[in-house]
Amino acid sequence: MEYYIVDKEGKTQAILQNAISISWKPRYTESGKAEIHVNNSTQENIENLKIGNRVVCKTRAEIMYIDYVHYEGSEIIVRGYLDNLGDRINTNTMTINNVSSLVDLVNNNKRGLDISCVNSVSKSVQSLETTYQTLRETFKKVCGIANVGYREVVKSGKLNQLEFYEGGRKNVRFSDSLGNILDQEMTKDLGEYGNYLYVYGCEQDGIRKHIELNHTNGEPRKEVYIDARDLQQKTDKINLTDSEYETQLRARGEQKYQELLSKAIGYKFTIAIDDQRSLLGRDFDLGDVVPVISTHFGLRNMVRINGINFMEELGKTKTTLELTIEEMEILHTWKN
Repeated sequence: MEYYIVDKEGKTQAILQNAISISWKPRYTESGKAEIHVNNSTQENIENLKIGNRVVCKTRAEIMYIDYVHYEGSEIIVRGYLDNLGDRINTNTMTINNVSSLVDLVNNNKRGLDISCVNSVSKSVQSLETTYQTLRETFKKVCGIANVGYREVVKSGKLNQLEFYEGGRKNVRFSDSLGNILDQEMTKDLGEYGNYLYVYGCEQDGIRKHIELNHTNGEPRKEVYIDARDLQQKTDKINLTDSEYETQLRARGEQKYQELLSKAIGYKFTIAIDDQRSLLGRDFDLGDVVPVISTHFGLRNMVRINGINFMEELGKTKTTLELTIEEMEILHTWKN
């Protein structure tokens, strides 16, 4: 990837040259980081790689804000976050119940900070308060809850453009049968697992409404009780039909089953980045959700790309992904 150095005013000072190594790590719901090692024999590097300047990744339009410089022998080492949200705190108590409130959080606390919000995402979150936290801390908390990404980039030739985005489900496929998932490991712990769920809600006329969920899929039946009495059917503000209430109970049961499943199965793997059928940046990118199917272990997973690690050294780039399994489905009976 190509990189260039800009000053605080956004003026390009130099192309980054004589890099020994570049570690560039964008993240989805939190701030990314980068670290660059260069040879100090280049005058442009000595003059421009300094605190307050920025390094722009031209390929991805992402920006590293230099906040650390170290001189060691023939090397200069610089580090920084991929946003400048850590430079301001929220000086007033603010209640946040929607991701879109983060735009107000930035605009109310700029105080000369060079940043512009170019869009917003309307997505409700459980109400929370923030006071005296850095904007970066609040962004990480809110975006992590809402599963919404953010990034500060160069857009339409302008620096420091803060945008929000949501990753999508991509029509790509990763599977051991295709040879593009590697290094599979699986651990099974059935101590607290259940595949037949009794989900009990609130009481109506002396009887607690309940539904049953069957996820045995040919496995031995292991029953578990789910207490969902916090879901109300009829109150002063709520009046759900039996069908609507059962839909809520079913959704709660599916959520709890995914939690049980994620604890029962520890599945690890890596994705082959160089597979021409599913290329990073073309077919999927940061924040997207992709299917990962293990025919060997009989699992179908929906996996979120939460981070990308680009490591450039000696002219070669190694790319790895930070992944989170969001949904898991057993395709056939587990094998011992």
